[in-house]
Amino acid sequence: MNPDEHIVLPIPQAPARVQADTPSTTFKEPPLDGSLTIPDLWDWHLKHSPDHPLFHYADTDATVKTLCWAEATRAMHAAGQLINSRLKQHGSRQTMAILAAGDYITFLLVLMGMLRLGHNVFIVSPRNSPAAVAHLLVEIGVTHLVVGPEEGIRNSSQIALTELADKGLNVPEVSVMPTPDEIFNLSTASDFSFLPPVQMKLSDPAIVLHTSGSTSFPKPVPMNHHRLLLWGISGKFCAVNITGLRLSTHAVPMFHAMGLIPTVWAATVGLELNAFRPQIPSPSITATTALEACIATKSDRMLSVATFIEEWSRDPESVDKLKLLQGVMFGGAPLAKDVGDYLVSQGVGVHNVYGVAECGALSMCFPPAGPPEVDWEYLRVNDGVRVKWVADEAGEMFQPFIVPNVYAVPNVFNSTIDGEPAFAISDWVARHPTKPDYFKILDRVDNQIIHSTGEKTNPSPLESILNQDPRVRSSLMFGRGKFNAGILVDPRPEYAFDPVDEAKLVQFRNDIWSTVEKMNAYAPQHSRVFKEMILVACPSKPIEYTSKLTPRRGATINAYAKEIEAIYASVESSTQADLAPPATWDEKSTLEFVRALVNKVLKNPASDTEDIFQRGCDSLQATWIRNSILHALRNASSVDVRKIPTNFVYEHATIGGLAKFLSAHASNDLVVPSTEDKVAAMLAMVDKYTASFPKHVASVPTPSKDTVLVTGTTGGLGASLLANLVQSDDVIKVFVLNRRSSQPLVSRQKTVLEERGYSASLVDHEKVGLLEADLSRPDFGLDSVVLAEVSRIWAPQSSEDELKTYGTQIRSSVTHIMHIAYRVNWSLSLRSFDADVHAVRNFVDLALSSPHQTPPRILMTSSIAVVAGIQSSSPIKEEPVAPEVAVDNGYSESKWVCERILETCASKTPMRPIVVRVGQITGSPSGAWNTSEWFPSLVRSSVYLGALPELEEGLTVSWIPADSAARALLDLRGASSDSESAFFHLAHPRPVSIKTILDVASKHLQLIRIPLAEWVDRLKKSAEAFGEGSEQEMTKINPGLRLVGMYEAAITATSTEAFGVPVLDTVNAETAAKSLTKGELKDLGAEDVASWLGYWKRVAFL
Repeated sequence: MNPDEHIVLPIPQAPARVQADTPSTTFKEPPLDGSLTIPDLWDWHLKHSPDHPLFHYADTDATVKTLCWAEATRAMHAAGQLINSRLKQHGSRQTMAILAAGDYITFLLVLMGMLRLGHNVFIVSPRNSPAAVAHLLVEIGVTHLVVGPEEGIRNSSQIALTELADKGLNVPEVSVMPTPDEIFNLSTASDFSFLPPVQMKLSDPAIVLHTSGSTSFPKPVPMNHHRLLLWGISGKFCAVNITGLRLSTHAVPMFHAMGLIPTVWAATVGLELNAFRPQIPSPSITATTALEACIATKSDRMLSVATFIEEWSRDPESVDKLKLLQGVMFGGAPLAKDVGDYLVSQGVGVHNVYGVAECGALSMCFPPAGPPEVDWEYLRVNDGVRVKWVADEAGEMFQPFIVPNVYAVPNVFNSTIDGEPAFAISDWVARHPTKPDYFKILDRVDNQIIHSTGEKTNPSPLESILNQDPRVRSSLMFGRGKFNAGILVDPRPEYAFDPVDEAKLVQFRNDIWSTVEKMNAYAPQHSRVFKEMILVACPSKPIEYTSKLTPRRGATINAYAKEIEAIYASVESSTQADLAPPATWDEKSTLEFVRALVNKVLKNPASDTEDIFQRGCDSLQATWIRNSILHALRNASSVDVRKIPTNFVYEHATIGGLAKFLSAHASNDLVVPSTEDKVAAMLAMVDKYTASFPKHVASVPTPSKDTVLVTGTTGGLGASLLANLVQSDDVIKVFVLNRRSSQPLVSRQKTVLEERGYSASLVDHEKVGLLEADLSRPDFGLDSVVLAEVSRIWAPQSSEDELKTYGTQIRSSVTHIMHIAYRVNWSLSLRSFDADVHAVRNFVDLALSSPHQTPPRILMTSSIAVVAGIQSSSPIKEEPVAPEVAVDNGYSESKWVCERILETCASKTPMRPIVVRVGQITGSPSGAWNTSEWFPSLVRSSVYLGALPELEEGLTVSWIPADSAARALLDLRGASSDSESAFFHLAHPRPVSIKTILDVASKHLQLIRIPLAEWVDRLKKSAEAFGEGSEQEMTKINPGLRLVGMYEAAITATSTEAFGVPVLDTVNAETAAKSLTKGELKDLGAEDVASWLGYWKRVAFL
């Protein structure tokens, strides 16, 4: 079954459809009978439609520029010449590939230039992993790879090519994608010449796309010139004449089929494309920038993704902008029904489009303009496509099979139907009850549920676990287009009841809960089901079963659509409905209620005095606990829940502490801990961990070369430190201690190193020993037997006796301990950091047990949060501080405790510790900067808000890149030990203006700048778009909401460092660390900012 055999020539003229009200005076329809390929059509338009617009874009001065066919075709030829000049082999047709995220216009010019040269072009998504890229390059036999200029893409391609070389496979040539300046400078040069003619047949290969690869490596989807032309001809089957219509493509990338198909419609039927201006680096595609550019270019319609539409629906101004369009089309993922319904009710045309890389557009695009359709979920079959519908055994759901005809031939055949080759699409659809040619998508054939986050739930194995419960006849998961999953349960007849009876519903949920927990243990986190998301089938609405006694999935989900929507609405308040609130909120009753509530949510029950976060409570569970408590408190009429701080679960992180807090609040007897109370708690913790120190007994000289024990290397700074330690000639061994995880440490470490721009092979270096440990336990929980097992990770050839000596080796050989690992959570109380503080004391004990003449030096990274409370017009000195200045949150308070423990140890023992208060660390060499930090959160929220904050003149930042910070730490480990303890501040000694940073970000993201106070006000108001109980979703989309207090405080801050950050004195650090000198450390600049933004875009944060 070869699609290339299905070429029928001449291609018949497409049936006449709706004529344009006013025929175009600039576009002449080309011959579409198969005599010309798509690249040929570009040359045809150069002669016949030179003044017809191909592209419109908003320039930097906000004026709209137009690129007509004459100029575009010259640019396409120029792009082809530039590509040709970079090939080592000329004259032969090759299989080439593009791995880039370039702007839409430049990408298309390069692609068409390569096709015009006669090459076969593989469009590879830059969102693929390096391993997937390597697989695809081999699978299709690529001989030349064109790579985008972005550092992340170049790094990814290099990793992929290295993998090919390591496996002895053919490595393609590589060149960098031509820039817009190169292309347009050449196309307008006085000596410009067109590419020579190339004879192309319709059967010649043209383009290769690939599948998404959601369950395995992506699969190539080859397309010859015949099928590419048919994609263009499908534009003749739109519901309206689209010649001269301006389509916004700002929200779709060129490396997806949804982004590619409008370009061939432009060549066949004269569609005009609105896009971002040609630029390097490529523009940031966000909901805000896409919609602003769409409106700025006077678009008629827009092509988008569902997540953008959902984001726009929450902003009244965005909804008003959408009303200006004839409609917004979306595809690729489902749109939540309530979002689509709301937009339609507001007068926005919402149009679902449907297509796959294997077949092109299957639904009719560009519905007629007019009042928005209320049944927007339904699509009409494209008249140019021949579909055969195969029903499920119930006859209610259908799977579309695409068979070839003269206007549409699948790129791949995977089935036959009625003796004909076909492509079976893995979707179940439902036919419209009254419109024969209309259908809506129900689910994947494999039942995969795609959530609003893009996460996917495969329900079948989870349902099968729950179906094993003796009370359950069947179950069906739901959650398409929703944030989280739920499950519909049909009880066995002997357990059936009416779920309207709340008491019986609660009892049934409790009865099956142990089985649900088994299901949740198997499920990924985003697929887990909370008890309140269990929907029970009603006897008056029985579930229908097939002859195989399986529930009719589509019919059942449709029948229970109202109940499903209702359960999501009710769970917005996130309450544990089966727990009655206490009749009185005295301490005893409240304790019993909180104990029951918390231990129902936690996987591992906690005692009343245990920190629930150390028992595994995550942020989702904390939100559930918080909202459940608030719901219960609302029933107490005297309680104003608005006065309860949002982080009370973190501040009172034990069951007992939480109960005491709530009881006091309910009785209006709430006492907020004073500064004195917090200082007392800090000093008590210091006393706890400095009660006595072991005596250091020296028996051997200190080695001349360093052996370093380091922690925290799976984090950004730690990974940079590990890379620099391995490369240091002064270090002969590096023991790496990190916390245990479900993923092996070796693979975790390699992943982090690669992501940060270092070679993963550093892990395999002979210097490196990886150990998994519990830093809060004595000897880190590593007895000789356990240590032997763990050590096999990096010493697999060692004997059992050799392995069992590693504990002694660490103790006897380590000369320096560099402790980087520390939990960063601004919500937790001091008590919740007890394990982190205990780890510091454990390292003190390890150092003092060393037989060396001088104990190993402990270098601990502290935080500028410790000194944030100092009010001073001068830079803060590198010295110990009073506990009062660190009082703010559990993190800063615990860091002060750690400093004081080391300071006390230095005064009572021969150990000479080093405390390094670390300022703001920026991206690694790859640009990687943790997206959960405050500045990335600010940038992400700015994209959401459509504006960056403008700060006062004169404010600076002393941020330092991760690799530079790591090199400084290496220098500081050898700082003078004349004094008992050494304090240093690690920050950039030459601050730069914050305006420099924000100017670059504003330009790259195409965001306006507004005063900080206005920005904070806009941020606070944006929270109103989210309902109560939506905190998880809210902070994922708009993470700055978690840090409103910090941003608000910056408005009135007096520090010369931006955002109210204290100004640090770095004199001591500069003296001790050569790497901080001007010759070694460059100033922060535009290149750094572009690198961070590039990383955040690569990981889909922006």
